[in-house]
Amino acid sequence: MQLFILRHGEAQSVAPSDAQRQLTARGRLQVEQILQASLSAMGDVDCIYASPYIRAQQTAEIASRVLRLPIVTCEQLVPDSPRSGVAQYA
Repeated sequence: MQLFILRHGEAQSVAPSDAQRQLTARGRLQVEQILQASLSAMGDVDCIYASPYIRAQQTAEIASRVLRLPIVTCEQLVPDSPRSGVAQYA
């Protein structure tokens, strides 16, 4: 299994909650650039797992478009969630 971890790009500093922070225009560009620069390293990646947080979903949507891969939303990929919950996706 190949695992490529991609963190979201720059997000808004203020929103009603942390989960609702969206990517800025700069953040969208950052995500696009890192994906384009990393395409050759992601040949064996076959699915995108993303947090339900808005900025993570926006990042996953960009990755899905660039890589032409499906997105699986993992409710366990949030701060303070036990890591053991993510193991079910491996």
